[in-house]
Amino acid sequence: MYMQRGAHEKALNAYYSLLQIAEREADANYQFIDRMNITVIHRKMRQNQKALEKCTEALQIIDQMKYKDKRNHVNLLTILSETY
Repeated sequence: MYMQRGAHEKALNAYYSLLQIAEREADANYQFIDRMNITVIHRKMRQNQKALEKCTEALQIIDQMKYKDKRNHVNLLTILSETY
């Protein structure tokens, strides 16, 4: 909701909080989604280096999850190429 309203800082805070929970719960699927959303927000804020870091982190866990070779995986690769 924050991201859609352009409240990028609030959106980042929310997604980083969710990422901490996902990491604590060892839920790779939520970690992937959270990192992907964080990447999108950093791109909107023109923080490309931070976006690339989160995108790379998401790609490093892709083998552990159900999103491999599916739509979200392709979306992340697209975001990565657009960020470069």
